[in-house]
Amino acid sequence: MKLRTPPLYAADFRMNPDGMRKFAVIGSSRLSVLVPPGTFTVTLTAAGQTRTETLVVRKDPNTAGSEADLQAQTTAIREAREAMNKTADLINRAEAIRAQIANVKTFVGDDAAARELQAAGDDLDKKVIAVEERLFNMTATGRGQDALRMPSQLMEKLAHLADTLQLSDFAPTDQQLEAQKLFGDQVTVAGGDLNTVVTKDLAAFNGMLQRRNIGAVIVR
Repeated sequence: MKLRTPPLYAADFRMNPDGMRKFAVIGSSRLSVLVPPGTFTVTLTAAGQTRTETLVVRKDPNTAGSEADLQAQTTAIREAREAMNKTADLINRAEAIRAQIANVKTFVGDDAAARELQAAGDDLDKKVIAVEERLFNMTATGRGQDALRMPSQLMEKLAHLADTLQLSDFAPTDQQLEAQKLFGDQVTVAGGDLNTVVTKDLAAFNGMLQRRNIGAVIVR
């Protein structure tokens, strides 16, 4: 996640010199997925030479889980990682939009038309936040007990789910699979809501900017 705006309600927070800040909530680390038992092909390239060998990964003989259990577990963890990646993409998109809105407001002037533009920017920012705050704890500063003061959002929930899926060598429980589907549906809904803001509200804001020959907020 590339956070380009300060935490909400933290007026004293200072961004890094590059205009970014660390993702300071649960789920900020990368998710590594173990491969299930099976036969794999490993290719190594070094010093201009490439070697390919077969690698057999065997199940831990001390675990009571079956190979089918481990395969189901791996599938669930990969799906959780995919949902986390989609959530991160939405966060990055929202952050890029909000950072550009904040930047525009610093140089539009102070006449009546500029105040109208600033008000429109504030309104657009609130609409983006209404989607983004469902994706991660936007109040987290990395100081104190952020995770205890505010409820976890999608990214934190997905990270916790991925963690619990890996606690033992067994297939996911029905409850874990149900939670995974619930979170995946919420990611999809959030993506649709952000797209609506972009195609409707941001398009209108960009129209105001272009009429003043300022340019446009870029969305990727």
